[in-house]
Amino acid sequence: MIILAWGITGPYFHYSETWQLVINTGTTIVTFLMVFLIQRAQNKDSLVLHLKLSELIAAT
Repeated sequence: MIILAWGITGPYFHYSETWQLVINTGTTIVTFLMVFLIQRAQNKDSLVLHLKLSELIAAT
């Protein structure tokens, strides 16, 4: 949907430098948020794994 909107708005703004700046800024923000969310999920998985390993060690 975003790519379609990007393609449609390009000719409307005549592919100006401002239009490119807005697109690049939006892409950078989305990329940063996705990396943040992926790292958060990985850290959560790692914490759960460590907790389970600790329980196994304590049980033995």
